[in-house]
Amino acid sequence: TGIQQGKDFRYVDLEEELWSPSAKVVVYQNLDRLSLSIYTERGAFVLGRQGLSPGVARGISPLDLFQRLPLATPFFTEIRGVDAFLARFPLKETAEISGAVVLGEKGAWEESATFVSGRLTLGTTDARGLVGIVREYLVLGGATEMPVKDAGVWLEALEIVPQKDGDSFF
Repeated sequence: TGIQQGKDFRYVDLEEELWSPSAKVVVYQNLDRLSLSIYTERGAFVLGRQGLSPGVARGISPLDLFQRLPLATPFFTEIRGVDAFLARFPLKETAEISGAVVLGEKGAWEESATFVSGRLTLGTTDARGLVGIVREYLVLGGATEMPVKDAGVWLEALEIVPQKDGDSFF
């Protein structure tokens, strides 16, 4: 078993084919975003299907815990929606803390995830940290992003610790 094996992080999914009254008429769906967002002075709250990625990388990111990564097309522009409740709280103009509960199939805990992450900007450097439980794994991650001359550089790392018998791997 693995952290990204199994079903997508979705409570329930509609069938791709919605309606087919005849062989010549077929109605398909690809619902990937549908959420309710509430913004207050203290924070933002999003409930529903949403793109969720705690990483900073522009291609494959080790912190994109909720994606099945297509190795043939690593530089995708669209993050697949997951069913989640996300809360974000600004700490200052350059810092925030966020947390989420991400539902797996039928809300089963062994198919779901939860995490808390933080972001801080110091000068021109962004730093992020993440701790969470994804399926049956403890995850600890971090990322930094900074300019170097006229280019941007980022580094991400993720430690995955199985909760059952087994060794940690990186």
